[in-house]
Amino acid sequence: MGKPVHPATVHFPISFLFLGYALDTLNHVRSSLPNGVSSNLASPNDMTRASYYLLSLGLITAIPAVVTGGRELMVMLNKQGMKDADGTVKPKVKAAFAHAVFNDVVLALSTYIWYHKRSLANQTLQLQGNVESAYAPSKGMVIAGVIATILMLMAANIGGVLTYNFGVGFSTISKPKEVNLRAGRYADDIPLKKEIKQAELAGSQYGNFAAWSSATSGTPISHSG
Repeated sequence: MGKPVHPATVHFPISFLFLGYALDTLNHVRSSLPNGVSSNLASPNDMTRASYYLLSLGLITAIPAVVTGGRELMVMLNKQGMKDADGTVKPKVKAAFAHAVFNDVVLALSTYIWYHKRSLANQTLQLQGNVESAYAPSKGMVIAGVIATILMLMAANIGGVLTYNFGVGFSTISKPKEVNLRAGRYADDIPLKKEIKQAELAGSQYGNFAAWSSATSGTPISHSG
């Protein structure tokens, strides 16, 4: 596997599911909102029906996110293993499994809510025709949606920790090159000309700083190595 695909797929299910649950929640608390807010909301039928279709899109777009996430987790485990040298499970592995479990719970709750909204809507439409409450979720489904939203945001936060704190995904892009510093070349015999120049420049800048610091403080700076 080359460049990680999972980060490019997660935004769609998060956005669709979040918007779907937000519409259901707003519709449920509509009567408690100020008149200036509730009067500008769409009709209950439009909001709950839009929520149903957003949940549908969220579940569909979650499929590539789950597949790519599982694939990249397996790549990480195969390359780096699950445990550190002392036998304990690596923190990033724990975080990866927590990320997966939270998302699995979110998808399970979302599937449950979507299925029941669809079933209730079909029954209502067949018995009464096109009514305002066809896609309206029950109070229990609204609560489940709020829980799913919280878990989804927690999972997204863990995903950010995996990427930015642990660097998961970056190590699969390319294998680090082995360097022979004594010969001034990479192990594959590519010269280190650019890298050597950068090191020499950094060394000269450090030397200038050391001389200035010694002159201003009166304390010579010792160099080890």
